[in-house]
Amino acid sequence: MANRAHRSSGFRPHCESTQLMDSWRGHFPITSEILLPILERAAAGENEFSRAERILYTACEFWAATAARSIVLHLGSEVVDNLQKASFAFSTIGALHVRDTLNAVLSDLANARTKRRYRECLAALEEDLLKTKDPVDQLIARFAEHLKESFAVRAAWRSPARVISEPDQARDGGVVRQRTTCQWRASRPHGSTRIGANK
Repeated sequence: MANRAHRSSGFRPHCESTQLMDSWRGHFPITSEILLPILERAAAGENEFSRAERILYTACEFWAATAARSIVLHLGSEVVDNLQKASFAFSTIGALHVRDTLNAVLSDLANARTKRRYRECLAALEEDLLKTKDPVDQLIARFAEHLKESFAVRAAWRSPARVISEPDQARDGGVVRQRTTCQWRASRPHGSTRIGANK
């Protein structure tokens, strides 16, 4: 993905106005922070990505293509498959208007009997997406923040544990047993924010 300018402020979850795609300045910083390692891993030939990583990638790339007015080029030769993946991704992050728009064009494409009508459907899709009421950048940023949170939790669980043995006086006949406890050295990163996952 080409480098895009970072926004100077955090996301605004209560924004409800129509997005001005002509002045789109790129993904929010938190989105770029989580997306970049995914792109680097893909460029290195890795293909093992989590479901959440794939959702973030799909939403980011599709939305960047929308802003660049290059939806047709982005969809390539597998239009229906890529639209279905995008619909699922935007539904997951909570962009329901975008999801409904994508599902509507999928229905239109299924009934398009000529190549001209097919192209008209895709052109209409781009225009509809440019007028969406969903705060898509904010929703993507919120999903990226949740993904960052899950990375932190996963790292904590994978960190080495310090095992401590303590004498534990049993009640049955005064037999002394060893009780083993684990203390995790890793802790949740300072300043991270817990966000509920979109279902």
